[in-house]
Amino acid sequence: MKGSIYNSIKRLMKGGVLVILINIASYPILTSLYSPEDYGLFSIFLYTSMLFSTISLGRLELFIPSQLCEKKYKLAFNASINNLLFVSLLSIPIGIAILYSSESPVFQVLSLSLVVFLGGANQLVISILLRDGNYAHYNATLISQVFSSVTLQLVLYFLFPYWETLVFGYMVSFLFSIFCLNRKLVVNLLSNYKFDYFEYVIFLKENKKSWLPNSFQSLLNVVSIYILAQGVNVLGGAKEVGYFSLCHKLLVIPVRVFGNSSKQALLKELSLINVEDAFRTVVKTTCLLGVLSFLSFLIIGLVAPYIIKHVFGEEWQGVIDYIFPISIWLSFTVLYTPTIALCNVFKDVRGHLYYELINLLSRVVILAFFYYYEVGFGVINYLYFTSALSCFLILLFIFFALFYFRRKSAYEGS
Repeated sequence: MKGSIYNSIKRLMKGGVLVILINIASYPILTSLYSPEDYGLFSIFLYTSMLFSTISLGRLELFIPSQLCEKKYKLAFNASINNLLFVSLLSIPIGIAILYSSESPVFQVLSLSLVVFLGGANQLVISILLRDGNYAHYNATLISQVFSSVTLQLVLYFLFPYWETLVFGYMVSFLFSIFCLNRKLVVNLLSNYKFDYFEYVIFLKENKKSWLPNSFQSLLNVVSIYILAQGVNVLGGAKEVGYFSLCHKLLVIPVRVFGNSSKQALLKELSLINVEDAFRTVVKTTCLLGVLSFLSFLIIGLVAPYIIKHVFGEEWQGVIDYIFPISIWLSFTVLYTPTIALCNVFKDVRGHLYYELINLLSRVVILAFFYYYEVGFGVINYLYFTSALSCFLILLFIFFALFYFRRKSAYEGS
């Protein structure tokens, strides 16, 4: 079983590595075309869309990779589609309320709704590919989406040199990965889709102890990131958000390679073993990820300033200041992905929920303190404060969650 988990992680990492290489190769070109302000406005749009995208499927897609029963799988799929349609429509009036005073509000609201729907559909397809063990197609889907997004953002700039082009390229890339690369799968899935209100409600009620807190904690997580980005915007402006966003994209690489791959693999593999074996697997995986995360961020922290200084233009040198505060935070987010998978598989996400709630509240308090009292520490120190507290909360979450599942495995074994 252990070998199966690690083999799955390796397979999933292949696509993630190629996606990262494509992004890395595109950043010097994109930053030579788009300004930090352009990236800042694009990033604010993305952080806003994340408020809806993260709950567009109601986190019901997490059920799909671990569903061995065909009937339960179909119920989870139908419920995911229903939720996606509802949230996508709901994003229109809420988007109007959030974006009415922004630049090009009509374009942003329509794009927001489409990004929510297409992004959710793409995630649903990915979950189904994971359930089927089709890792090759899973990797191809990830790669095609990123490659088409970058290509469109580069080519269309010469026709429309505005930040909205970044949004358009990102949005259209989902169409390619869903309907071109996975056309047969999508057609087959839609032919089997059936809307049944009572079946949908029953499924939600039966699984509310899993999807409801999972959706809530996911929403808390993206709101927390949204607050972090808006804090940078309030304290420094769109240009600083551009620096923050690019730095975050560069430094999140180890999280995507190690953290996300391990979580996706563990979601399926942990569902096949008992609590005690799952606990041991998660502890070992956490220790391994700790070593990989430390080494990765150590190397990145030493190399990244040199790369930014010599590869990116003079306009982007402000990114260097963000490397260490963001590295501190992201290095710890790699560690808790196996624990999150364990909570999801055994349908007890209360610990994760408490962590996200406390983390969000702490960021709101820190931002209010910096803004209200006009603390002269600036944006960078604001990020140091939030990162340090997030790391402390992550360690508490891992410790208490593993302690809980350890006691649970001991109780079941007695």
